[in-house]
Amino acid sequence: MKKLAPLALVALAGVLLSGCAAHSEETCKPGDLNAKPVAGAVNAVCPIGGDDATHSTVTTSYHGKTVALCCAGCKPKFEKMSDAEKDAALAKVAAK
Repeated sequence: MKKLAPLALVALAGVLLSGCAAHSEETCKPGDLNAKPVAGAVNAVCPIGGDDATHSTVTTSYHGKTVALCCAGCKPKFEKMSDAEKDAALAKVAAK
């Protein structure tokens, strides 16, 4: 039993550090679209995870504009997308 405790801690750390690796359309809830976005960001909701990105410290640049992301795991996913995919993802989370 004592040998399982360190394994459990390693597993828990993996889950916590994975960030939005476990995001799915079913489990993510968008943030408040009327919330004030990160200073200079074009969005308040993460275009990848769909979570609130208003208080995030994770951002990326797209066509010279700041895009806020909910966690570090979303940054490489966004950056791997084509421009058309980025435009579509940002359109989905744009405040109306």
